[in-house]
Amino acid sequence: MRKTFSWRGIGAIPESGLRLKEEYAHLDAEIAYGDLLPAEKKEDHTACFCGEILRGKAEPTQCALFGKGCTPQHPVGACMVSSEGACHAYYRFRQV
Repeated sequence: MRKTFSWRGIGAIPESGLRLKEEYAHLDAEIAYGDLLPAEKKEDHTACFCGEILRGKAEPTQCALFGKGCTPQHPVGACMVSSEGACHAYYRFRQV
């Protein structure tokens, strides 16, 4: 089943998330641990360009936070959090 999912840096996209079939609901972490999950969604910093970078409209170096306030050790946006993120990879392999 598909559901509307809110993607960090991009926003909500209808039918972009998946949900387990009813027969597997007992294995669904959202159901099992729903009370323990944070209710609030964390927004990216207003100066963060992750949304634009994820959509290919900007390069990491165009973000004012890149390499300064946002590094792999102290990520601000979704693109720097994961080692597969665009900003993280750019930071690592561009020798910033």
